[in-house]
Amino acid sequence: MAFAQRHYDYVIGGAGLSGLSLCWHIATHPGLADKSVALIQSPEDENHAAGKTWCFWAKDALPDPVSIRYSWQHLEVYAGKTALKVPLSTMGYYCVQGEDYFAKMMHALRQMHQVDVIEAQIGGFGESKSGVKIDAGGRPLTAQYFFKSYGNPDLKRARFRLLQHFKGVEIETDAPVFDPSTARMMDFRVKQLDGATFFYVLPYSETKALVEYTLFSPAKLPEEAYDAAITAYLNRYYNLQQGRYRITRSESGVIPMADSIYRPQAGQRVHLTGTASGIPKASTGYAFSRIHRQAKHIADSLALHGSPRRQPDSSARYRIYDLMLLDILSRDQKLIVPVFEALFANNPIERVLRFIDEQTVFSEDVRVMASVPWLPFLRAGGRNLDMLLRGGIAPRSTSS
Repeated sequence: MAFAQRHYDYVIGGAGLSGLSLCWHIATHPGLADKSVALIQSPEDENHAAGKTWCFWAKDALPDPVSIRYSWQHLEVYAGKTALKVPLSTMGYYCVQGEDYFAKMMHALRQMHQVDVIEAQIGGFGESKSGVKIDAGGRPLTAQYFFKSYGNPDLKRARFRLLQHFKGVEIETDAPVFDPSTARMMDFRVKQLDGATFFYVLPYSETKALVEYTLFSPAKLPEEAYDAAITAYLNRYYNLQQGRYRITRSESGVIPMADSIYRPQAGQRVHLTGTASGIPKASTGYAFSRIHRQAKHIADSLALHGSPRRQPDSSARYRIYDLMLLDILSRDQKLIVPVFEALFANNPIERVLRFIDEQTVFSEDVRVMASVPWLPFLRAGGRNLDMLLRGGIAPRSTSS
């Protein structure tokens, strides 16, 4: 598309989940109605979104751009001897598919007079005292602030570096086998050989579901290992032999899990957002709701202060919880299933979900931490006392 202008108040690089969310929050903020925004969409953004499925839970009304494909009011968890099927009374569990999100967001943003969507590959950017100059497909633009939502996070200071890696397949079966009212959130009834390993199953109907194999470990597996695990799981727990179901779609991905707080800025006027800023929760990889909260915080700060005054996306106490769990995942892997077993067996499901989403009060945190085996966390705390005293932040001299 042709450039409508050369200078913008804000330029957002990347039209993935975080770029689209930030653009929408800025463009719809009543305190920023007079600000101009350019969203630079790369040629890969739409195809990348089409391969994504995001799940999250929410208590409040959902934001307007979120197009829900499926939802569930019951969750299942299998961990050790714990087998739960519990209702959600005050929140829902939702599924958003990337192609829906991209299409609805793009349609809305293209109708907004203060937003220009520019289809280009970013060649680079440079900062001066007065602003940022961005190379958008060989054409220069300038901005007061540049929000970079693409790229990988900086892991130089991380003490623990794991990956959440997964492969999922959408399948259709010949006969009804799924309960479409219940999402299987975590199923640890699989061999724990390559890291903390579980399945989750999202039934779309009695004959259609997304079945995903997920691991928390230092490295990805060969492609055939994911496929073999999915085949074996469907056979064992749904009595589905190959030939009795069809794979209609597949997706895979890798999400970094690390203790370090990533830099929110790459310069005075260049801010990182989304995965590039380390927004996925360190110990679980959950990101969808956190990205929307981050985007809202940035828009609120721009309206209130005229600048994106960034705060850590997680408070010190949650960074400490994540640090200890990452230590256990890295050094005491065999203890992870007992930890999750106790977590879900000894707490109401919605307290667990609020805790994972960092929405609990401290008294609830105490109950959660008292409900799980204390020795692994005590050991993890002792091994990382220096970081605990710094609020979960790795000392700058740490390198690993």
